[in-house]
Amino acid sequence: MFTGTSVTYETMDHLLEKGILINIDSFSQMRRLARIAPDGLEVSVRWNPGKGAGFDPKVITAGARSHGRPVKFGIEEGKVLDLCREALELGLRPVGLHQHIGSGWTGDDVDQFLDTVALTLGMAERMADLLGHDLRQVDFGGGPGIPYRPEQEEFPIERYCEGICRQVADSALGVERICVESGRYIVGDAGVLLTRANTVEEKSGNAIVGVDAGFNTLLRPAFYGEYVGDRFREAYHEIVDASRVEGPRDHCTVAGPLCETGDLLAIDRWMTRPEEGDTLAILGAGAYGYSMASVYNLQPRPAEVVVPAGKLVTRREDLESLTQNYPEGAVFKER
Repeated sequence: MFTGTSVTYETMDHLLEKGILINIDSFSQMRRLARIAPDGLEVSVRWNPGKGAGFDPKVITAGARSHGRPVKFGIEEGKVLDLCREALELGLRPVGLHQHIGSGWTGDDVDQFLDTVALTLGMAERMADLLGHDLRQVDFGGGPGIPYRPEQEEFPIERYCEGICRQVADSALGVERICVESGRYIVGDAGVLLTRANTVEEKSGNAIVGVDAGFNTLLRPAFYGEYVGDRFREAYHEIVDASRVEGPRDHCTVAGPLCETGDLLAIDRWMTRPEEGDTLAILGAGAYGYSMASVYNLQPRPAEVVVPAGKLVTRREDLESLTQNYPEGAVFKER
């Protein structure tokens, strides 16, 4: 199933060609899809259950607003059945219901999610009554996270699974399958970003450790950080000096190569003080790492290697590869 928002015709054409179930996020998407879809196309509906939960306001994806930001996702409760009626009139066939309320949960965050399970099952029953048949699937989206900080609790995966299955069993639904999207929980702590220290020196009383990876490589520390008073607190990743795990320790700021003051992977971190040439291992980089990487400041993206097999799955970029999208002989002229 494909779930997106502000989905283009080009994307929908590709999905139709590949026979992928499309999850409808808006009336606009549904109407545009109906213009190009075959009659009787099966679709799913993403609804907004009115409650969201996530480790950061930017990833809370349900409710009306997230800390002042309007939430753009899903169909609100009072419009879901109207969307289903219109879908039938347009020749589409709803067969699924989907929610995704946010991500990065740990510990007792599961309770906020389980409260929405009952809401989604209730909406699925109302859809089934309107449509005259059971839905094929109910998808509860993603959300389970990993503990990035040492004091964070593990996500209670058993309570999560049992809570979903118990409520589905107690419902009147006859769905063929229930789905969850627990990608971060599965791969988040399976990935490590390796970066090399090339600059270690004091600047204005700060121990600056310059490395060859910045927020162009791992966006999370800068993007999901927060201000506590007048100080910025980066989204935490454990950092280990893989070249010298033990050694003299210091409060170090690990800084990337970008022309941004915010290009910091760790701020005043108490850690083994690296030496130039050391390899630093940034843990918990398996989810939303490479997928959120960019070539900002013309910085090439790194390679991806699967271990222990040592299999290269993504080639390292270089400065030459960054220019391949420009037509040969392209000239930029002043106006």
